[in-house]
Amino acid sequence: MQYSIEIRKNLKKDSQNSGKNRKGFLKPFLFSIILMLIFFYCFGSLIIHVIETTNKASEKKLQKNGKYTIGKILYQGNLKGSYCIYEYIIGRQIYKGKRGCSYHIEEGEQYKLIYDSTHNQDNLLLLEYPIINQEQDFDTTYCEINSIDNTYVYYKYSIKGTEYFRSQKIKSLGKFTKGNKYILIYLATNPQIGYIENKFYSQSL
Repeated sequence: MQYSIEIRKNLKKDSQNSGKNRKGFLKPFLFSIILMLIFFYCFGSLIIHVIETTNKASEKKLQKNGKYTIGKILYQGNLKGSYCIYEYIIGRQIYKGKRGCSYHIEEGEQYKLIYDSTHNQDNLLLLEYPIINQEQDFDTTYCEINSIDNTYVYYKYSIKGTEYFRSQKIKSLGKFTKGNKYILIYLATNPQIGYIENKFYSQSL
């Protein structure tokens, strides 16, 4: 009889201890949830959203409320002509755009971009103004002009025995002559990226 009483007492103690353990577990669990809710309430606006843009505005139209930033090439494709997909960041928003470009444009290249500060989706990627990232390893060589049209200069150059062909949109075509050689700056880790124009923009626009 006394043995059964002892068992009941032990079971009661175990039940009480189990209840205390559950309460001890619930407190930090609930505290963690509360902290998460507070974080998302206070910092939810920091989450970056991607906004697609389909702008065809000219640089002249954008000048009134225009601001400049950097556009980064994400993809180059061909569908009724060459085009590129690019992105730019304003504040905590990522915007994506699309425009016609050279067949030789490469993923990861950066160009100056103008956008309307009153309507950030309105933008124009300025392919005449490549951005040189000072943290990347650029080197120089010479390139030879193959041809020139109304918008682009087409040229070739050789790096470590490999010949590269590239075209670039140039604002002042008159200073280039077919067959002549000009200084070219190229990305050492990807020599297919090279610029003949002698005016560049640093990454801190």
